[in-house]
Amino acid sequence: MQLVGADAEVMKSVAETEGSRVLFSYGCSGEEGSGTKAAMHLDEMNTEGRNITGTSHTRGSGYMFGLQAGLPIQGPTWDILREKDFDGRLKAINDETFCEALVAEAREPKSCQIPLQKVYFLGLEDAPDHNSSQNLIELSKSASEHWSETFLRLTKDSQGRGLFNWRMFSTNLKEQGDLFSSENLIPGLGDVGAHVSQIMDGGWASFILSHYVRKTGVFTLPQAIKRMTADPAAVIGLKDRGTLKIGMKADINVFCPKEVSELQPVLVNDFPGDAPRYIQKSRGFKATIVNGQVNVLDGEPTNARAGQVLRHSA
Repeated sequence: MQLVGADAEVMKSVAETEGSRVLFSYGCSGEEGSGTKAAMHLDEMNTEGRNITGTSHTRGSGYMFGLQAGLPIQGPTWDILREKDFDGRLKAINDETFCEALVAEAREPKSCQIPLQKVYFLGLEDAPDHNSSQNLIELSKSASEHWSETFLRLTKDSQGRGLFNWRMFSTNLKEQGDLFSSENLIPGLGDVGAHVSQIMDGGWASFILSHYVRKTGVFTLPQAIKRMTADPAAVIGLKDRGTLKIGMKADINVFCPKEVSELQPVLVNDFPGDAPRYIQKSRGFKATIVNGQVNVLDGEPTNARAGQVLRHSA
């Protein structure tokens, strides 16, 4: 069973029921030492034969905004900008007079309800920067400008594609790494299937390989792969998948450990009614194999359909 947001005593009580398995969302505050403390607490809950597993984000997650996405800033000029399509928005912010009006409105009290001290720029490189320690307010102070001027400047520098991430969860990568020291914790919590025009957690697995394996060494490559495959399958009781063995079901990714990383999210309008959603591609993956057929090759779909649609039966 899954308990989201349940307190420790409730989880321990449920887990003490014979044969019960508890899976719940877990994390740490991000303060110094909170990762180790949370990992120890999770391990302590698993004493006396309990089977309690936590799942957590791998990097800062939350609402993203930018010229291609939502604009959580109030004011009549911002409303005009909001009504334009992407090309229209890009043209508008390159108009000096229009930008001056945007900045003037952003200077008004309560013009933005997002806590900007928790907002971080994802950078100008191909791969998003989840390591930045300077929030939008700090970036603006270092440039001696208002935060809205920083937002507009970086947006122009990125040709309108720059995104800003409000880190609601997993704000400290060092503490997240310490949190993952518990073997009762598996990575992968996220909103991949929800809030699709606001949040993008789809690159978490690639981030595990690029950051926690290649950069910081929190996991060895075999440890990381086990945490992302065999461990989740075991937690939810899937005994026919999760490892590469004869007779087991398996989707296989072929990738280069030295190159793999997530790429910047992009907002597209390909849902019914041209509704928006974020997509996120990756680098370093050669192929994805599903039921013996190559489903994705060099980042592009091959149009192979080797899977099976599962439908609910009455």
